[in-house]
Amino acid sequence: MGNIGIDDSGRVPNSGDAARTGIKSKAPVGLPAAANFVSSTASSDRRRHLRRIESKAADRSGSSRDARILLFAEKTFARQSNAEWLTTDYDFDVAAKVWRRPSPQAAWRYSDGDEAEQRLADIVNSASDRSVDSPEIANQITDWPSRYHLDARRSNLLRALGDKLEGSVLEVGAGCGAITRYLGELGLDVVAVEGGARRAAIAASRCLDLSNVAVVADDFRRLPRGKLFNVVTLIGVLEYARVYFSGDSQDPVADLLARCVEFLRPGGILVIAIENQLGLKYFSGCREDHVGQSMFGIQDLYRPDGVVTLANQFVFALTGYHPDFSFIERLGVMLDETKDRCPVCDPATLESNVPGIYLAGVIVAGERTNEIFIENGRFHGQLIAKDLQGKLVVA
Repeated sequence: MGNIGIDDSGRVPNSGDAARTGIKSKAPVGLPAAANFVSSTASSDRRRHLRRIESKAADRSGSSRDARILLFAEKTFARQSNAEWLTTDYDFDVAAKVWRRPSPQAAWRYSDGDEAEQRLADIVNSASDRSVDSPEIANQITDWPSRYHLDARRSNLLRALGDKLEGSVLEVGAGCGAITRYLGELGLDVVAVEGGARRAAIAASRCLDLSNVAVVADDFRRLPRGKLFNVVTLIGVLEYARVYFSGDSQDPVADLLARCVEFLRPGGILVIAIENQLGLKYFSGCREDHVGQSMFGIQDLYRPDGVVTLANQFVFALTGYHPDFSFIERLGVMLDETKDRCPVCDPATLESNVPGIYLAGVIVAGERTNEIFIENGRFHGQLIAKDLQGKLVVA
């Protein structure tokens, strides 16, 4: 299980991005504008399916544009691989393009505000290209809500995982679909759960042309069992556990993680992205992201029923994180069994017992993973660089 994070301000271009995340291509003539794009990751079967939908829409030449959009949505979502599982508890809302419970549900409390979310809906619904790297959508990013929910850099959270993202994915807390869209373009079998009905509809609209994505508008606590996933993601959600996952729980954070694990296949991975309570920016005086006060998290002023940012080692402890020593053992690096399996290395240079192999990061502490995090692990590189510099021979 992993904990992935990245600074929102730093997009790292990659020459392979266009191929992986989808390129606008020519759609079948006659498709409604709302669905006039096809990701490059779509299979030939998907393209043939679009042509069949276009043909049916063309037969209804007297239909309004809205009716044609509904036809597209109805045919597309009818083919979702998760349809059989979801129909036991949900109805598919063709207009909103989401799965929802038949009976009215209490309004979800979390929101970016009516004005902000309506603007997000308008941006997505009016876009002819809704792919991750859509310049059409990028040009509409003007404030924090639009940057958070629409910026292509959000997908950087998952790019580093590479081929670990495979098969089926359960996204808990989909928001307006920035991560959902990326997962869908990878060709994964995605179920995205979002408590806010309006936000769920925006996420579904963002993924309108991806039949491998199903968006469920419901409280994650009520999601029925019956399907296990290769990957469960919890991105920007864990910090709200005390507010939205409390109920009668004595430890909502641990209970939310346990609930996520219930949906994992054996050997599956749980991806968690959360701000680090002891992050460098907070020590530097930056305001805590959720409450807007400096040193709020550093002093641990969080209320038992409020938002909480967790320290790196706390998340590791909750998820049962442990290092994988097999790789360094294959390199010949020895482990000190009397010191919690700490790898044998020179503390002044971090060079291991194998000349030329250096160790850095949490692995240095062996099984004591709570001792190394960004605030002290960042010095490892300096020690290694200094030792290498001294060994360089100028020809």
